[in-house]
Amino acid sequence: MFQSLVCLYYLLHATCQADPPQESVLKLYKNISKNSPLKIRGTSATFHEGAVSWTIFGALQEKGKLHVPSSNWSVGQANYEVLVVNEPISDTLILPYADPVSNTAKNDHLKIRATQGEYEPASFVIRSGNEPLQNVHVAISQLKRDNSSDEITANNIDIRVVKCWYQSSDSIHRGVGKGKCLTPELLLHDANIIRVDFDHQVNLVRSLDKLRDADQLKPFTVSERMNQQIWLTVHIPENAIPGNYQGEIIIGFSIKGEYKQTKLKLFVEVLPFKLVDSPIEYVLFYMGWLKPPDYIGLDARGKTSNQMLNDFKDMKAHGLTNIAIDHQYKTKKSGQPDLDNLIPVMLLMREAGFNTSRYLYVDWKVSQYDNPIAYRNKIQGLHDIALANGFTELFVYHLDERNLDTILGAKQSLEITHSLGVKNFVATKPEFSNSLKGLLDIAILDRAKKGAAYKASSQGIIPWAYGTPQAGEEKPCAYRDVYGIKLWLDGFEGVCNYAYQTGVLGWDDWSDQKWRPHNMVYPTLDSPITTLQWEGFREGIDDMKYAATLLSLKHDSVNMMTAQDRKIFFTKILENDLPRNPTELRELIIKKLLSNYSR
Repeated sequence: MFQSLVCLYYLLHATCQADPPQESVLKLYKNISKNSPLKIRGTSATFHEGAVSWTIFGALQEKGKLHVPSSNWSVGQANYEVLVVNEPISDTLILPYADPVSNTAKNDHLKIRATQGEYEPASFVIRSGNEPLQNVHVAISQLKRDNSSDEITANNIDIRVVKCWYQSSDSIHRGVGKGKCLTPELLLHDANIIRVDFDHQVNLVRSLDKLRDADQLKPFTVSERMNQQIWLTVHIPENAIPGNYQGEIIIGFSIKGEYKQTKLKLFVEVLPFKLVDSPIEYVLFYMGWLKPPDYIGLDARGKTSNQMLNDFKDMKAHGLTNIAIDHQYKTKKSGQPDLDNLIPVMLLMREAGFNTSRYLYVDWKVSQYDNPIAYRNKIQGLHDIALANGFTELFVYHLDERNLDTILGAKQSLEITHSLGVKNFVATKPEFSNSLKGLLDIAILDRAKKGAAYKASSQGIIPWAYGTPQAGEEKPCAYRDVYGIKLWLDGFEGVCNYAYQTGVLGWDDWSDQKWRPHNMVYPTLDSPITTLQWEGFREGIDDMKYAATLLSLKHDSVNMMTAQDRKIFFTKILENDLPRNPTELRELIIKKLLSNYSR
């Protein structure tokens, strides 16, 4: 069944159909597979090593910058080295063959500060010398609070390897970027589900028809003269007692059969205050359609209830407040809307922990908007289901990114929605706001356009943001910076970026000649695999929560202020100009909160 889905994938994506591989590409495939039998489909080729299949991606694109070990590798005879990453959320790449390693320092400890319930990252790099490090394993002790028996157990700390692999561009738009590039992105428990061939500059994905990550970190190898970044996510329990905790990170491995071990200290400060909810609504478009339990697929569209629930839980854990869920709209033989398949999706949202009162309905085709009677029946049916399932507000997505004449040509459908007590939202241009007053309730606007939020809010339209960067680029700090506190300071009240996942086979970055998959996470047959950009997005959301916590001590209605007033007010509270670095800004906010707490 899975193979038939892959075949369908290539039939649907005619722009990616390639001519039979040139001799050079075919030779490359044979070299990688060691002349094993190949199944070549469009932009990929699959071969077997015993019972395990490997699918090669990236061979049809010309090589980018070469990545080879330095001839004067600084670790050398020292056998190994461990460096601490200064800024885990950074757009400075830590690549396998980098020497020296940027954004790192020699240190014997990692330190984080976080509040109850918060997820906070830390990172370090294991470097090999002239010999590979075999059977590498990383373990963490319990974290003990100073002068107390209180502890944070090790199962609250997730450990993963950062996998660097090849992508078709550094931009979501392939024609804009710099071509094939090596980039750190995936956060894996099992480093071996992806092989990266640095010589041929391709990725190999293991057993696509069975693809799952491990539940916890598995032993791995660091080849000679190579860097391997390790990622920690510490989840502070809701009931953790504030104070200073410490534990040990134990790193063990073998060099030429001899076992060695080194350690890092981990210091965790649990702050003595709780974060308030963000005044910003954080949303991503979700393209998944619910499929039967026996469905097998790794696409953004088809999801079993288990896959969808795990996606929703992941979004909730990463700070989203809502999800704009696409619906595969159909009608019954009678012509009436068939909306029964919405109910299990709503229930899965609730099971994942989303308690929002708003349901954000997306039918990308905006089916029947040009048929007033049918559209009224559709909207009424949607409203009834939303109310019956605990949602008090229904927002319906309209014609995406259309010109003003097209939107106004569909004015009647917007008015029908309002007449039924339902609201409209859509991605549009800020300069259309004056014409859309009274028709549109939420405008999703280009994040990069100055004054965009004001143009909408001055017409009574709630301004949300998207794009710049669109979801899926390997730029964790950019997401933190653009969609954190600055979003609120620029006058926005929400974000609805595209998308959580896209693509019929999201693991293939070469499946479309124009667009890369918009992946904040990557699909498996079970739980999604997170990425550096997704962790950066969460940090931006947490930054906004820290700011909101400080603002809540000084002002009752932070979203009632204009963008100019927000900046003046926030700068006054901080008694400082706004730092450019998000980490420095958060530290300044924490300092102010601790000062208030100690009074």
